[in-house]
Amino acid sequence: MLFAGADIASTFIQPDLIDEYQIIVNPVILGGGKPSFGDVKYRLKLLETRTFSCGYAILHYQSLKN
Repeated sequence: MLFAGADIASTFIQPDLIDEYQIIVNPVILGGGKPSFGDVKYRLKLLETRTFSCGYAILHYQSLKN
């Protein structure tokens, strides 16, 4: 399990070390920022979604190895 920001996460994403992703979506629009996963493309399969009354959503994905 890795709770991390963009820099640490990309260290594990590049060598394909992550099997599953749980992404928390906070419905706030920002004017800028750093990409969460760097400059990579990975195929993911959606396994589950959970929504909460506050507007947050958790998206649970499985990595489809490239």
